[in-house]
Amino acid sequence: MVFAYVSVYSHRNELIYESQKGGLERILAYSATDILNHLIGESFSTYWPRIIEYNGMRVSGALLPNGYRVLVVGEGSEFEMEGVSKKVSVAVLLASFDEVGGPSISSLV
Repeated sequence: MVFAYVSVYSHRNELIYESQKGGLERILAYSATDILNHLIGESFSTYWPRIIEYNGMRVSGALLPNGYRVLVVGEGSEFEMEGVSKKVSVAVLLASFDEVGGPSISSLV
């Protein structure tokens, strides 16, 4: 599994966590938040494998039970993305992650 960037946004699109600061991956993930909001309203799914694809980088997203959104940039299967979402969901529910750039979630994925 190759995920270059992982971010978590609240239900109000506030950035809660990101695996690295800055870069094209961050811009792609942020751009995908608005698209993901529309997809959430129109679908019963909780996983979207290809929200944006640019220059070989793919943004996938997942909706957590608490309304938070997980966005990953990179290549990975639906099974791997679901695994990342579950791990991040546990970390969010336990509040065991630091602010932006913190190590706790990155050690999970």
